[in-house]
Amino acid sequence: MIGLSVFVLVKLYLEAVTAAVHVLYGAERGIALCSYTHIFYSLTVDNKTAG
Repeated sequence: MIGLSVFVLVKLYLEAVTAAVHVLYGAERGIALCSYTHIFYSLTVDNKTAG
């Protein structure tokens, strides 16, 4: 349960950061960074849950 909570907090943090980047640097860069962080998060969570 603690690990899951940490992942949720990290996901929310990354979403907040990508939202800020989207506003500050424009839609194109924001979307690219958002996609990258979601891919990174998915890989990380998949590895943790599988292993």
